[in-house]
Amino acid sequence: MARATGADRLRVRLQELAAERGNDFVRGLLRSHVREAETAARRRISRWNDGTYRATVFLDTIGREPGLIRGSLAAVKRGEEIVMDFTGTSPENDSSFNCFPHIVAAHAAIYLYAYCFHDLPVSNGSLASLTWRVPRGTMFNAGPDAAVSNSPIVNSLTVSLAPLVMARMMFGSTDQEQVAAPNGNIGAAVVFAGVNQYGVPIADLDTATLNTIGGGARLDSDGVDAYGFPWCHAGRSTDVEDSETDYQFLRLYLNLQANSGGFGQHQGGLGTESALCPRHTPTMFFSGASTGTMIPVGLGLFGGYPAANRPGIWIHDTDLWAKMARGDGDIPATTAQLATGRAIGGTYFFEHTERPTRVAADGDVIVQLGSGGGGYGDPIKRDPALVAADAAAGRISRWTAERVYHVRFTGGTGAFEPGTLEPGAADPEAADLGVVDTAATQEARRAARAERLSGARPYAEFLADWSALRPPPAALTYFGRWPDGAQDKPVVRI
Repeated sequence: MARATGADRLRVRLQELAAERGNDFVRGLLRSHVREAETAARRRISRWNDGTYRATVFLDTIGREPGLIRGSLAAVKRGEEIVMDFTGTSPENDSSFNCFPHIVAAHAAIYLYAYCFHDLPVSNGSLASLTWRVPRGTMFNAGPDAAVSNSPIVNSLTVSLAPLVMARMMFGSTDQEQVAAPNGNIGAAVVFAGVNQYGVPIADLDTATLNTIGGGARLDSDGVDAYGFPWCHAGRSTDVEDSETDYQFLRLYLNLQANSGGFGQHQGGLGTESALCPRHTPTMFFSGASTGTMIPVGLGLFGGYPAANRPGIWIHDTDLWAKMARGDGDIPATTAQLATGRAIGGTYFFEHTERPTRVAADGDVIVQLGSGGGGYGDPIKRDPALVAADAAAGRISRWTAERVYHVRFTGGTGAFEPGTLEPGAADPEAADLGVVDTAATQEARRAARAERLSGARPYAEFLADWSALRPPPAALTYFGRWPDGAQDKPVVRI
């Protein structure tokens, strides 16, 4: 209602201005706005580095089933012009994971207006210097009869591709401060329906993890934790108490998820984790709309790690309410505790977060994970003091501190033996690591660099082996012809 009121107020003001100054003045004013935006954008682009900048990002689903699909982008920059070429993107498919070219441009604009052109007028003029090449027959330029209802989710690829190419283009220019790794850029929603605790039929999607995606790390800083919704940067998460009042579930927890941000010299912002439990209702229909279970979309930049993968978890036919009634002290407060401790009785399903519709019973637990942002730069360049602070605060595990960041500690209350902790394992001593052992850390990082160098090979030799690799046939059902992604079979819709 507020947005509709704002749009109507704009209409009224324009009519008042036209009545006062005339229609020609209003048309000229709007045209000037577009022209000034184009001039400013061209001036800015001209100071970026000429070249061809490439990026490739993958999704692990077409919505109804797992499947590898690819988005490819080559940005060719010359002077004040940029060609955005999406050749190599997977072909159109028979699911709703398709879109049309103007949707691709719109999703790229989400990034461009927030970063590269953040201080310019929001106008089509800003995009006049960009040429879009989206090959017909790809999932970004599908036929007129294609299903496109999930075009925002398939454009998780676009909002990740754009920052990867533009960051390289802007690096070393006077706009270098806008360089950042991609945000989490995934849909992460539980869609639910049924009768709530007041007997009212209701259907909606839970925005808690959807609107709290981690921000990408930047040139000079870590990403923002739970920064927002990548498709609308002003998006906000539903208040927990409001959602529990209106909807038919209790929220077992809503946290920042440890280890979810991409590791790096600057770490991607953390995403969130939540567990929904139907309450005071016999059943609740639910499904999932998401990607990134097996392959993350929020990639790292310049050596930074991607965001964490995000499996779905469903626990059916649980004893949760009985445990709460008894006051048991082992009720999990994080997904890691829930998955590893198995303190809640019931049947555990570990699954893709793109979930088909099924029925959950009163007391079931439905876990939904958001995504962290991509990391920036080599993790072994991160200040050891920051690593120690992150580990002590539970933002990363001790395993991550030791195995990824190669930081060593001494003087904690418990013995810390490198390599003894498994990824994601509970770490009761995380709050008392002791202090950083500077000498041991320097040696560990020197050894890590030496190990990397020991595996180096001439590029031609590497390429020969790499080119012989091929995913299993089942993964390539919707990818297109291997390895170029060209359409290799007709699309049949029934």
